[in-house]
Amino acid sequence: MRALKPIRGNRIVTVEEALRRVESMPDFSVVDFRGEPILKTEYDALQNIAQTYFGKSAEEFFSNTKYDSFHVYLNIYSQNVKRMKISNRDLPHIPKEIGKFVLLESLHLNNNKRIEKIENVDNLTNLRGLNLMDNPIDYSLPHNKRELEKLIARGVYVINESS
Repeated sequence: MRALKPIRGNRIVTVEEALRRVESMPDFSVVDFRGEPILKTEYDALQNIAQTYFGKSAEEFFSNTKYDSFHVYLNIYSQNVKRMKISNRDLPHIPKEIGKFVLLESLHLNNNKRIEKIENVDNLTNLRGLNLMDNPIDYSLPHNKRELEKLIARGVYVINESS
C-alpha cells in the first residue's frame, strides 16, 4: 500500500476530522417561506425573532412580503432577506439573529421606543440603510458612538434623531 501524500501543501486529515469539517460548514439548504425560496439559516433566524419577541411563527409575524409601507415587512430576493422592517413593535433591542442576514441591504427598526444600543449589525456587510429613528439610543455613549462611526465608515446611511 502506498503512503498518502499531501498535494500542494494540503495536509492529510483523518476521516473524523473531515466529517467534523463537513458538519461545521454552513447550511445552504433552501426552504419555502410564503411561496418564496429562502436559505434555511435565514428562515431559522426569522423564526427565532418571531417566536422570541412576538410569540408568533415566522409565517404569522412576517406575513407581509408585498407592502413596504406596513410596520412589518420582508423582501426576499435570490433566497436571502434583502429588506426588513420591524417598526412600532416595542422591540427591546436589536436581535442577535439580525446578524444572520448577511446580504441584508436595508433594516428599519424605527419607532420601537426601547432600543438603546447599536448591536448585532457587524455581519451585515451589504447593509446600505439603517433606520433607528424614535428609539432612545444615546449616541454620546462610547459604544453607540463607535458603532455609528463604523457603520458610517462602511457607507451605511443611518437614520436617527441627529440625521
